Amino acid sequence: MCFSFAASAVWAQAAEKPVQFTGKEWLSLKKADRVKSITTSIRTGKERGIVIKKSPQFYSAKIDAFYEAHPDLINESVASVLKTAIVMEYDWEQEGVDKDALAKKLLGEELYAKNKSRLGK
Repeated sequence: MCFSFAASAVWAQAAEKPVQFTGKEWLSLKKADRVKSITTSIRTGKERGIVIKKSPQFYSAKIDAFYEAHPDLINESVASVLKTAIVMEYDWEQEGVDKDALAKKLLGEELYAKNKSRLGK
């Protein structure tokens, strides 16, 4: 089995830290390591008072779908994509933070309106 140093470094980062790499690196990870990375990010958020209810598997699949649908954004930060997905799902719960206001601020007016329509709100 060939396992490059770069791949092992990405895996170590994924397993031990919140996602801090690009889509290109994300796609080089095994699916189980992608889930571990999201799990770590959700746990880190919880330590900062952010509660995410949907599963790491759910968000891992969302990120996979994002990069598949938008290959031109492969160099986009996984952390940014993850936060956007969480906000779009209205799954970001934090004391003193209004979910709707956060979505509008992060997504902008046009995407915010499309997202509300997608969710049937």
